[in-house]
Amino acid sequence: MPFQILPLTDGGRARAASADLLGWLLGADRLFLRQGI
Repeated sequence: MPFQILPLTDGGRARAASADLLGWLLGADRLFLRQGI
């Protein structure tokens, strides 16, 4: 990760990972919908 906004606590890491994963899943959803899959 090039930069860290949240403090490096377990909770902060979990929230950052969850946000990254959620954003990736939402982006993948849009990509699939755009392709008609």
